[in-house]
Amino acid sequence: MVKEIPTSKERAIYADWYIPLNGSKGIYIEYWGMDTADYNDNKEEKLKLYEKYADRVKLISINKSELEDRQTFNNNLYQQLYEMGWKPEED
Repeated sequence: MVKEIPTSKERAIYADWYIPLNGSKGIYIEYWGMDTADYNDNKEEKLKLYEKYADRVKLISINKSELEDRQTFNNNLYQQLYEMGWKPEED
């Protein structure tokens, strides 16, 4: 569950992945891989909540088409994670 989004007035939403950072915050990752009317309605509702709480929530959205070029996808994902505060573990 996206814990930075209050659930008392709005529905709880669940991200596909969560990467914890130092402290109590983290990065949420959503993979948008389907294209049905119900799925797109749910996607739009989730994106509106993420946008509403953008000051508290760090979100990376991944669209299915981005996976066609794996090298570019990997580079872009790594860059986004790094810009949001993620640091790779050092040995």
